[in-house]
Amino acid sequence: GLGHVKRCLSLAAALAATGARAVFVARDLGVDVQGMVAAAGFDAITLPRPTAPAPHSSVPHGSWAGVEAALDARQTV
Repeated sequence: GLGHVKRCLSLAAALAATGARAVFVARDLGVDVQGMVAAAGFDAITLPRPTAPAPHSSVPHGSWAGVEAALDARQTV
């Protein structure tokens, strides 16, 4: 589900109230996370959709995200 996104949006709103700027990074997995983020008034950076199945993943989300955590990190920074 998208419960984690909604919780992060709540945190971002609280931070914004103190003057901080929150920017979300989300991979294109066919769910409009970027639309949710934009509707809440925050910027979003979209990482590309996976082009091939992830190899054996070392993290629980690797199988459904389609990428290894290391690729997420490289594409985020």
